[in-house]
Amino acid sequence: METTDPSFVTQLDAAKGGSRDALGALFDLVRPDLRAFADRSVAADLRTKGSASDLVQDTLLEAQRLLARFEGTTPDQFRAWLRGVLTNKLADFRRRFRRTEKRGVGRERELGDDDGGALEDPGPGSQVAQWEQESIVAAAVAALPAEYRDVIRLRTWDGLAFAEVGRRMGRSEDAARMLWGRAVERLRAILGGGE
Repeated sequence: METTDPSFVTQLDAAKGGSRDALGALFDLVRPDLRAFADRSVAADLRTKGSASDLVQDTLLEAQRLLARFEGTTPDQFRAWLRGVLTNKLADFRRRFRRTEKRGVGRERELGDDDGGALEDPGPGSQVAQWEQESIVAAAVAALPAEYRDVIRLRTWDGLAFAEVGRRMGRSEDAARMLWGRAVERLRAILGGGE
């Protein structure tokens, strides 16, 4: 179990108190990790719709709005919390362009083709890598306790708001948010070999 980091807590308290410098320093601490995570998570066929940098920026803006809700005391907990926020942004981004009929990536055609062009294809190698990653995550989720599986499914995969997740699970919005945070931490531990 990670112990409290007093210098981190001091900086976090200053950021929660409105210090832009402290907030900027906290974000600088985690920005490279978030960028790498976003780079790995945006499928090739969606890169024309938005960049990893844009997603990270949206994540940090959302985190600034939600910072008062963060209750951790270490940089790793902060990083995990921000990855959760980024995961939600990624899910929203994918849903926006994969599930909407008019803007769907699958409807795009190459310019200049007489017949409207061929569908863009990320290639079999990247598809296999994506399937492998998804199966690893699915296996890790399956290893979680039932309530953790449920909250991840409802929030991350179904994209429901925390209020709706709480309603479906018989909990308050804040309780659903906390449960999701614990589930994501446990999932990260499993994926990182911590369990």
